[in-house]
Amino acid sequence: MPERHRRQLENSRRTGREYLEWAATIGGNTRMVIERMLKAQRVEETAYRACMGVLQYAKKFTPEGLEAACGQALRLGSPCYTTVRSLLQNPSPEMRPRPLPTHENLRNPAEFA
Repeated sequence: MPERHRRQLENSRRTGREYLEWAATIGGNTRMVIERMLKAQRVEETAYRACMGVLQYAKKFTPEGLEAACGQALRLGSPCYTTVRSLLQNPSPEMRPRPLPTHENLRNPAEFA
């Protein structure tokens, strides 16, 4: 590998502690999922890509959504990338926004046109 590429690789490499610190900025559930993912591997470095994937979901969805999904993954006993991804892409009923109740004080949207 060329010298510049090696230097870039070394500068962009994160440690398990850095992933835990990043996860802690999102929330306690997210930190716990990342911690369990790191401990689940015999060689910690093999979990780094999955950790990065989970933490990147805070950008694609929201930090609050990721924290809720991680909490649910922990309750399910499956703190892993695929479970978190599945929960974010297909939220359970308690994570979905609830529709507004209908009553006589609500106006028809056509009245505003």
